[in-house]
Amino acid sequence: MISVDELMNPLRETGIDALSKLKQSYLEGDGRVSVIAFDAAKPAF
Repeated sequence: MISVDELMNPLRETGIDALSKLKQSYLEGDGRVSVIAFDAAKPAF
């Protein structure tokens, strides 16, 4: 597991400033966090 701070740092680096903008995240085998944001052009519902 990782802490919220450990998740938020890579998110901020990719321009995601809130968890509500995060669609998915993956903890890679090498320790990096890969993120997928919701598409801003499409509604989230």
